[in-house]
Amino acid sequence: MKNKMLRYLLIFLGIIVLINIPPVRWIFNLVDHQNVDFSNATGTFTFSEMNEKERNDRMCQYKWESFKKTGNPDTLLYRITPKNHLQIWNYGDYLFKQKYSYPYRPWSEIEINRHPNKVTSGYQDF
Repeated sequence: MKNKMLRYLLIFLGIIVLINIPPVRWIFNLVDHQNVDFSNATGTFTFSEMNEKERNDRMCQYKWESFKKTGNPDTLLYRITPKNHLQIWNYGDYLFKQKYSYPYRPWSEIEINRHPNKVTSGYQDF
């Protein structure tokens, strides 16, 4: 009984590893180009990825560094797009892509602290 459970567990883990290898993902079209949204705690900086238009995590990092130079005391960037742990083909991205390394905070918590932006700073996407 114990050997069967161990074998099933190893098979399941092998499948997860196999479907996260890039050539296998491309063959079975499991590539998910999920756009991720980012914000700081007060909502004064927001960024929406659009991978089709080259608005990726590198551009977000560049804009975030520029925003921090404006003297805003809020220095932590949050990912406001949750991970879907049922999509096992995205586990490789969740582990190795930088955009998923930011701490998660739901938009409902940030929106409460958000003040109306009277001056257009150029750092808010939504």
